[in-house]
Amino acid sequence: MVWVSYFAVAVFWAGCSAVPKAVSEQSLAAFIQAGSPSLKLDSELLFQAACPKGEYHVVPGDVLELQMPSMLHMSSGEFSDPAQIEEMRILLCRVQDDGTIRLPIAGDVSVVGLTLPQIEHVIQDAYCPQYVFLPPPVISRIAQYKTERVTITGAINKPGHYMLPKDQMTLVSILMQAGGIVDDGATVIHVIRKDSVRNNHSESVGQVETSRSMGELTSIVGVGSHSVFKSLVLPVKGLNIPFADIQLKEGDVIEVERIGEQVFTVIGLVKKPGTFSYPPEANYNLPVALAVAGGVNDTADPQYVHVYRPTPAGDVVDAVFSIKAGQDFLSAMNIFIKPGDVLAVEHTDRTRRNLLLSDILSLRAGVALQYQQ
Repeated sequence: MVWVSYFAVAVFWAGCSAVPKAVSEQSLAAFIQAGSPSLKLDSELLFQAACPKGEYHVVPGDVLELQMPSMLHMSSGEFSDPAQIEEMRILLCRVQDDGTIRLPIAGDVSVVGLTLPQIEHVIQDAYCPQYVFLPPPVISRIAQYKTERVTITGAINKPGHYMLPKDQMTLVSILMQAGGIVDDGATVIHVIRKDSVRNNHSESVGQVETSRSMGELTSIVGVGSHSVFKSLVLPVKGLNIPFADIQLKEGDVIEVERIGEQVFTVIGLVKKPGTFSYPPEANYNLPVALAVAGGVNDTADPQYVHVYRPTPAGDVVDAVFSIKAGQDFLSAMNIFIKPGDVLAVEHTDRTRRNLLLSDILSLRAGVALQYQQ
């Protein structure tokens, strides 16, 4: 058995060579910049982009609540009781399809497209000076907004049909009404809209227009009638993706596209090599990524990890990191893995020596056991 001991010593000295070369600062910087970041929806930026609510402009179907002097509610212009000039009464008026409301005495008045202060002035002008000498006090508010139907599907917590008040017909509003985007996240929202304009060539299908601005891609495709498709890229943390809220129209269909599953791969001298899911909210460093694969092979005791990282251009950059016990392992905790990375715990002379020694010792123990028997 002496030859076994001499052979082990020879292997030991051979295993001291072929140590991976340390990565340079320039290569490390290029490595860190490469790769795809973990896609995490920036919900805060999403809701900050909500359409600002300025003064509301009345549309047909809205119900107005008007506070006016009692005398203006009479069916004629004969005002016999002076107290009626000061007494205020409430009148509910629905804005008709032609954009008008019907007032006592004054008749039909057009209010469509006006703000509440403008409506108050129009009503005062309808009564003064024809029916009263001074402009009567008028206070208006929206008692009920017209509601419109919007459908939302996909990566949303409460998909379905929603009747939104006219003043809330925006993309961000429907996302909030539907309980927000699922925890797994989303990257793209498609808005499908039926246009009222008919296509002269009802059987033709073709792309008419494509434009990109503020992170928005718009395509118009005609099949009988025009359908407008807007694909909006959602804001993602760490990426400079602009996002702007948009106004919706009745009948719009919103499709929220899920983020494709993100993964990383660990191969080589680990206990459970394979491809593993990279959750949207995760932020794995090098030791954690190795732990997901069950940790390194204890017998081989590797001390280096080779990380291969794809770039958006289709190239691959790589770097070698030490996972030795002590300071090197603490440094590895600052190396963060990105989706798409491949971690290769590759053989070195040292790992081959360790595995060979393990096999030799196992063989020797087996032979000794046979002699004892």
